[in-house]
Amino acid sequence: MQAKPRIAFNTLELSRPSDGWSFDISFFAKYKFDNDLVIGKCFDWDWRCSALEKMIKDPIEKEMIIKYLRPKYGLIRETYKHLACVAPAGNMPSIGMNVITELMLKCNDFVDYK
Repeated sequence: MQAKPRIAFNTLELSRPSDGWSFDISFFAKYKFDNDLVIGKCFDWDWRCSALEKMIKDPIEKEMIIKYLRPKYGLIRETYKHLACVAPAGNMPSIGMNVITELMLKCNDFVDYK
């Protein structure tokens, strides 16, 4: 009697679909990409949740800061997403004190420490 290898899977699984891969039929098909409207809503939400809303009393200065930060918010958000994964708190992506301190030290003239 001769030994034969066991078939661990269905050989039909080896055949590839003839259409090939496309985003529309993939696992990621329902993923919603960021757009200017979504980023703007995120900025508004983060602004309302931040301490800056309460710290800046002068409405003209507040408006100038919002006008400055709003177009840069996409980059700020991407930076946060990157840094939040550097040293997460357990399974929660977040920016800990060590990461924010290192970022501030690398910013040199951007932060005036006031």
